[in-house]
Amino acid sequence: MECVHFLLLILKKSKMRHVAAYALLVLGGNDSPSAADVTKLLTESGATADEGQVAKLCAALEGK
Repeated sequence: MECVHFLLLILKKSKMRHVAAYALLVLGGNDSPSAADVTKLLTESGATADEGQVAKLCAALEGK
């Protein structure tokens, strides 16, 4: 549970927020989060999403 709280903190304050959002989605059971999933999580948590960074991240992690 501490890991989730740490990831939520990262979502709002870190340059790694896109990776943290992706990780939270995977931990929540989504084996292959889409760019839309990551963007939605960031937006709902009060952070901003960089669409280009989200797309790069999801493309790099696709199938892994």
